Amino acid sequence: MNTVVRAIIFIIILAAIVAGIVYVYTPMPATAPTPAAETTAPAPAAEPAPAPAEPATPPPAAEPMAPAEPAPAAPPAETPPAPSP
Repeated sequence: MNTVVRAIIFIIILAAIVAGIVYVYTPMPATAPTPAAETTAPAPAAEPAPAPAEPATPPPAAEPMAPAEPAPAAPPAETPPAPSP
């Protein structure tokens, strides 16, 4: 009986060593694996939100603003005196 237990333990240790070697020396893929395809149907798309309702009447007009003051006129450019002939 003692020999059978030792043999089973030896086989388990040997299998663990082989599994570790296989795991270490297995080449890793160059890129990340692609995600698995969904097995369930995708969720139905949500209905688009309704557009905001337009007001039936335009909003009341604001009080008219006072007319803007005209911009100040630029000072006249100085012209050199005309040369005399």
